[in-house]
Amino acid sequence: FFLVEAHRMWGRARKSDSLSVIKPMRLFHSSNLYLSLLFVAVALDLLDRETIAAAAGRAGDATVLINNASTAAFAAPLDADPATVRNEMQVNYGGTFDVIRAFVPVLERNGGGAVVNWSSVGGLRASEQAMATSVYNAAKAGVVSLTKSASAEYGRKGVRVNAICPGYVL
Repeated sequence: FFLVEAHRMWGRARKSDSLSVIKPMRLFHSSNLYLSLLFVAVALDLLDRETIAAAAGRAGDATVLINNASTAAFAAPLDADPATVRNEMQVNYGGTFDVIRAFVPVLERNGGGAVVNWSSVGGLRASEQAMATSVYNAAKAGVVSLTKSASAEYGRKGVRVNAICPGYVL
């Protein structure tokens, strides 16, 4: 016999056409258990709260949110263009905030779940190697703080909120 778990994974990418290559898959765990995974692409612009709300409405069966908002402009702390600073803060921190705001109620309605925010080791500490990413680091520090606050608030409601803080990624 086979025990089948069917799941949908909802996703978005900067270039939405890149998601079309992902096909339904079966992941075998043992001789009698497999997980069937269907990937569903959604349109979502991190600078547009309406598309975020629409995506949350469409993903009504979600129980896990991988929240990976990221953009980086490279400039020394005082050399960054103010418009670039605002955009980077809005995408990296504001986008993460807006997606949590839209999806946590979905997770609560589904009996709980997990949010995994993508931050950065740069959000935890500065380094000489990463001085040109000061705006990115500041935004990701905000994500770390937001994660801690959301964890305290929503953990008691059955929604775990954690952050991943990887190092430099090429």
